[in-house]
Amino acid sequence: MKLVFVTYLVLIYFITGLVTNKAYSIEIYTEYIPPYQVKINDTISGDITQKIKKIINCTGYKSDFFMLPWPRSYHSALTKKNALIYSMYRSVERENLFYWIGPVINARVVLYKLAKRTDINISSLEDIHNYKIGLKLGDFTTTYFINNGFKASQNFVYVSDIESQIKMLFNNRFDVTVGLKGTLEFYARKINLPVKELLPIMLLKDHSYKLYLAMNKNSDPDVIKKVQQCYDKLSYMFDPGP
Repeated sequence: MKLVFVTYLVLIYFITGLVTNKAYSIEIYTEYIPPYQVKINDTISGDITQKIKKIINCTGYKSDFFMLPWPRSYHSALTKKNALIYSMYRSVERENLFYWIGPVINARVVLYKLAKRTDINISSLEDIHNYKIGLKLGDFTTTYFINNGFKASQNFVYVSDIESQIKMLFNNRFDVTVGLKGTLEFYARKINLPVKELLPIMLLKDHSYKLYLAMNKNSDPDVIKKVQQCYDKLSYMFDPGP
């Protein structure tokens, strides 16, 4: 009889915990950054996305993934309770706007030009001041350039997405552009542009950037705690970097 009672209590505890987890629903926002975050046949996938999905599965919460242009993904995560966003640069300006779960990408940011543009000679950050830079709207590299003395009106040409970024570089709408190592090459292949024409010039910095999984600051404390616990449990999946 005692064994039956204990079994009953364990079953009730399990069911209650399961229902509690399922009562929460979270939205996860990202942007298209191949090969890390891609959409294949209307399914959001990619190496980092698959790892994020494992974290969400660990929480037991219902979830919906959304791949939108970065400004829309950022705004959604900033304004919606229990919303997650990845992969985001942890800047000073953003520090107090989100709860930072942990790094998911140890990214190297590369400066590119077209191989045929032999008129472009860059060997240092200072040299870049002489050229127009194509930057994705809302990209964290904008802050980096501004902090190093670049002027938006003089140096920047903004693009809405990676496809526009690649096409405008090939059409000489700007001189150089930046991207995560491997991302621009991946996209050039996808839209049938000659990858060999994409010439990496230099790393944007002498170390890598960490891009994070972050959560809306006003999310339910229980949800934040559970997501953090699952990230910590599965953090071995992510490259810690230097």
